[in-house]
Amino acid sequence: MRRRGWLPVAACVGIGLNSIRLRGRVGAIDVIESVDHGPPGGAPGSDDPHAQRPPYVLLLASGVRLGPEHRRAADAYARRHGCEVLDLVPAEMSAHRILDLARMVDPSTYRSARLARGRGAFQAVLVDAEVLARTGLTTADSTDLTDLTDLTEAELVAVLETCKRHAAASTDLAVLPGLVGAEPDDGRTRLSVHRAAYAWEPARRVLPALRDAAILLGATSNPLAALAAVTMSWLQPVAVGGSRLLVTPGTLRRSMLTRRRGALLQLVGMPSRTRDLLGAPTIGPDPATCPRAPRPIRTAGRLTPTEIAEKRSQYRRELARVTRKVCLCR
Repeated sequence: MRRRGWLPVAACVGIGLNSIRLRGRVGAIDVIESVDHGPPGGAPGSDDPHAQRPPYVLLLASGVRLGPEHRRAADAYARRHGCEVLDLVPAEMSAHRILDLARMVDPSTYRSARLARGRGAFQAVLVDAEVLARTGLTTADSTDLTDLTDLTEAELVAVLETCKRHAAASTDLAVLPGLVGAEPDDGRTRLSVHRAAYAWEPARRVLPALRDAAILLGATSNPLAALAAVTMSWLQPVAVGGSRLLVTPGTLRRSMLTRRRGALLQLVGMPSRTRDLLGAPTIGPDPATCPRAPRPIRTAGRLTPTEIAEKRSQYRRELARVTRKVCLCR
């Protein structure tokens, strides 16, 4: 056997060891099990030391659905554990999302690591109103904030990173059964998420491609080992998720192509991005297409639908402004 024939063998060993490491990370994520039927804001005068905390604002990616009972359970969990920022992870996700989450976050050290970047599933985030005020996403007078349900995942990356800096020791993540991701999930948003999350860690975006190159180089010399490596890579999301995170039916079958689509799109778009960088060094999302967030204004009584729509529009504009600031600081 030629020397190249050992490349698929090394790939098999690497995939196996990495799967064990990532499975341990997924197993360390807490699960929100009980459903709290109490009021979402906590009853005044309650014996719960966290009952008087300010309300949480829920930020949802476009197409993500969350029922009121599960929302109350998430609020209760966040208060009970003293979380100011809580990333909510669906109990069932597509294959590539499970791997991305396990690669980005080490739950055992995430909350205590004050300098860690804000990471998560980027599907739904509960943020304390006071944290939003500290980040500049809203004013301190935020009791009438409404949830946002149509953010992009790349925007949630920027928001979560900002909130982690302002709540360094009270940011965490947890699995929330009942949280339903957008369908169909064909991986089209994965490239934009990786660009935002790995802006300062480009090497992490090419490691899977190096693994695939090693398998291809040794395929002719050791086809059985190459086939085994490909099979292990294909089934890796199931092994990593285990019983904690289930793979969405149908996504595993096409996960090999979905997970490599991003690398192909990066290669295809590299010349145009290079020209854009040399000709127009503008950094940050397009303000014309980026949802933004308003500084809410206190009003007496219940808000009318028109007033809610106006506040939502203002909220989105302010969120886009802060998101641009985060991107420019990079």
